Amino acid sequence: MRPGRRDVAGGSREGAPWLVVVCPTSRGGHIEHATAIALAAARQGASAQVLTRPGARAYLPAPVLDEVDVREVIPELPRSTGLRRALSMAARLVVEHVTIAWHVRRPRGRGVVLVEEPRYPVPRLLLGGRRGAVKLVVHNVVDHPRSDHGLAERLRRRTSQACVTADVERIVHGRAQRQELAGRGLSARHVPLPAPALLLAGEIGDPSGATGAPHVGEGFLCIGEIRPNKGVEIAIEAAVAGGHELLVVGRAVDEEYLGELVRRVVGTGVELRDEFVSAARFDALIRGSRAVLLPYTEFHAQSGVLSHVLEVGARSIVSDLPSLREQAGDDPTVTFVAPSDVSALADAMTHVAAAPPTARHVHGRAVDVDAAWREIVDAVLA
Repeated sequence: MRPGRRDVAGGSREGAPWLVVVCPTSRGGHIEHATAIALAAARQGASAQVLTRPGARAYLPAPVLDEVDVREVIPELPRSTGLRRALSMAARLVVEHVTIAWHVRRPRGRGVVLVEEPRYPVPRLLLGGRRGAVKLVVHNVVDHPRSDHGLAERLRRRTSQACVTADVERIVHGRAQRQELAGRGLSARHVPLPAPALLLAGEIGDPSGATGAPHVGEGFLCIGEIRPNKGVEIAIEAAVAGGHELLVVGRAVDEEYLGELVRRVVGTGVELRDEFVSAARFDALIRGSRAVLLPYTEFHAQSGVLSHVLEVGARSIVSDLPSLREQAGDDPTVTFVAPSDVSALADAMTHVAAAPPTARHVHGRAVDVDAAWREIVDAVLA
């Protein structure tokens, strides 16, 4: 039996808190972030559990499942469209509230339900009437733009806003996010954003170089969710203009935008892969790239990709947006360019391609991964 399963189902160890992290996304950055919090909490003595949809256990690294109880109990999302999809979504929200509340009622004592995404319009119902606290991670106070404006998307936005404005404690990454909420009359606790993939994969570059320097390739990389505000079309144009290799990899969340990108890359030599990337492969691709591109056109949050890039010491070329400036600070491996400026990005890529790897790119930097997550766990369990 995995450590923590009996503790969470039957009650916390004497004096230890319990934590149930609710993550309605089973692959990608959200489930990695949710599981990393649960893993770090378990290592600090809490009884930790993740409730999610089918597919998470196959996606997450197997060793993580020995420490964290990941349960695929939230039903799959409907695959219908239009009015039928909107009605199905509304019905599923009721089912999900009840399902999650039933699982949360099982641990004894007091604890915390942490909602990884603002999906549930009445988050306190997730407690199922028992004692405890509900907290919400707000990754994107300003929602990402999408080309979909249908009824189901409008319902998703409304339920998301209802969750964000509910009477719960909010946790954000970045002061800009906290200020945005404050402007709406909402309070939040700010914590930094460490890289989940490093904790889950359990691999960090050795700063002494004893394990050997990672291979630094010639190609550039765009990695992460593929959505309109990520400026992937800018990266493609810049790569073509400068004659650079470019790999774009990540799961597309906007079919119309993906179709546009597929048409753009035809005959260019740019490689586009619409797929989820595991934590270990995510780490390997970043370490093996010449530089990671974040040519975002609009972004008000902190970036999980940038967190990983900074922690392993890889080079990056990043849009000069306030939230990303705050996150990167004066790190010498980051080159800032004006958003949506193809020429500036192409020039920066040419400059980086001609420069030798920096010492940090060769060796990475020493990072205490568990310590990096401790502040988040303290905020969650406080």
